[in-house]
Amino acid sequence: MDLNEDYFSNWMQFAYEMKGDEARAFEIFMKNQKRKNSNHLKVYQKTYEIAGWQGVRRKILEFAKLDEQEFSGGAFNIAKECAWSGEKNQAFEYLNKAVENRKWLIYNLDVEPAFDSLRDDPRFDKLLMNISF
Repeated sequence: MDLNEDYFSNWMQFAYEMKGDEARAFEIFMKNQKRKNSNHLKVYQKTYEIAGWQGVRRKILEFAKLDEQEFSGGAFNIAKECAWSGEKNQAFEYLNKAVENRKWLIYNLDVEPAFDSLRDDPRFDKLLMNISF
């Protein structure tokens, strides 16, 4: 991270989140938002104070849906946010969009940790079968 904080900070955020250290995940998330000059810094901070990390996750998803075209990674990353937030049906809707639109990130589908909660759903296997790796 010391060499390229912009690249590795997202991965560190996810690592802390998966580890259950939501406070550290939020700290790194906010650093990323400050670096990106996000217009939502105050909203994220207030949301975290009121609803914790899961509240921030829902807020990220809300903003992503409002501006789907501008959200980095498009439908695939919105599907990740849906999965992280427990919105399984919406995650599959966005994954299907990503497949239809041939988003390049779809190659990560089978290994992306955000989708662990979807793997036991038959729709996940169907998606994998529709993609040629």
